[in-house]
Amino acid sequence: VFTTDVTLPESAKRGFPIALIIGFLRIFNQMGDIYYRTVYALKRIAFANIIGFILSNAAAIFLIVFMQKGVMGKYMGMLLSTIFVFVILYIPYIRKSGKSFRKKYLKISLLMGIPIMINSVTHVIINYSDRIVIAKYLPIDIVGIYSIAYMGGLLLTVFIGAFNTAWIPMFNELMNSEKFNRYDIVKKRFTEFAIILVFLCIAGQLFGINVINLLLPIEYAKASIFLPYILFGIVFFGFNHFLTNIIVYHKDTYFLPVLTGISATVNLGLNILFIPRFGPIVAAYTTIIAYAIISIAMLIIIKIKYKSYQFNYIKILLILLFSFNPLILHLAGNDDLLYIVFKLTYLTVFTLIFMHNIRNIVNIWKKDKRKAK
Repeated sequence: VFTTDVTLPESAKRGFPIALIIGFLRIFNQMGDIYYRTVYALKRIAFANIIGFILSNAAAIFLIVFMQKGVMGKYMGMLLSTIFVFVILYIPYIRKSGKSFRKKYLKISLLMGIPIMINSVTHVIINYSDRIVIAKYLPIDIVGIYSIAYMGGLLLTVFIGAFNTAWIPMFNELMNSEKFNRYDIVKKRFTEFAIILVFLCIAGQLFGINVINLLLPIEYAKASIFLPYILFGIVFFGFNHFLTNIIVYHKDTYFLPVLTGISATVNLGLNILFIPRFGPIVAAYTTIIAYAIISIAMLIIIKIKYKSYQFNYIKILLILLFSFNPLILHLAGNDDLLYIVFKLTYLTVFTLIFMHNIRNIVNIWKKDKRKAK
C-alpha cells in the first residue's frame, strides 16, 4: 500500500552524522590530494585510493553480508576508507607545509573545500538514499541484494579513480601552458575516457550475472537484475568526475553543492514516491537520473561559462547508447552458453569500432606512469 510517511529508519539517522564526518574529512583529503598530484607523487595517491577503496568495500561486504548491517555497513566502510586516506595524504602533507604556507593558503583552501565538503555529503545522500528508502518500505534483505549490485560497479569506480589520478596533474599542466590546442586535447581526452568507461560498463553489464551466480550465495542472485542500470549510472558518475576537474580548476566550486543538492532532492523525492509502488528497480533508475542531471548541468555550465571547452556531444551520446539499449539489457539478463557468445560478439564490435581511441588513452596512461617514475 502506497504511503507518504517518510519517517527515516534508524540506520539513516545514525548514518547522517557519519556522512557529515566523511564530507568534513574530505576537505583535507582534497588538499593533500592536490598537493601530491602537483608534485607528481602519483604512487602515494594511487596507494591511498586503491587501499582505501579495498578497505571501504571489503568492510562494507563483510558488514552487509555477514553482519547484516545493511546501509550502515556501507557508511562505516566509507568512513574507514576516508580516515585511511586522511592519514596517508593529509597528515604528511601538512607536516611538509610550513606555518607561513598554512596561514597563507588555508583560507583559500577552505573557501574551495567547504563546497566540496557539502558536495561530498550530498553525494552520500544520492548514493544511499535509495537504500534508506528501500529499508523503510521493503523487506530488509532487499537492501543487501541491492547493495551487492551496487558493489558490482567496483571495476568502474577503480578505473575512474585511476584515470583521475593520472589526468588531474596532466590537465592542470596543460591548462597552465600556452598550447593553442589545449582545449581540443581536453575534448579528445573526455571522448576517450567515455569510450573506456563505457567498455568496462558493457563488460560488467553483460557478464555480471555470470560472476554473481558463480561467486555469491544463491540468495544474492537477484542482484543481477539491478546491475546493468547501476553500472550505467556510474558512467555518468565518471563523467561528473571529469567535468568537476574543469570547474575546480576555474575555482568555481560553489556550483558543485548546488548541482548535487538539486540532484539529491530529485533522487530522494522519486525514491519516496515510487519505490513503495513499483519496488527496488526504481532505485536503479533514479541512480541514472541523479547522476545524469549533474552531468548535463555541468556540460551546460561549462558550455556557457567557459566557452573554449567544446565537447563532441553527438559522439558521446552514441557511445552511451551502446551501454543502454534494449539489446544489451536483454543480453545482460541471460547466462546461457549461447548468450555468452552473443555477449562476446557485442563487446568485440564495440571494441573494434573504437579501437583507435582505446589505444590512444592506453598509450597516454603508460607515458604518464613512466613520467611519474
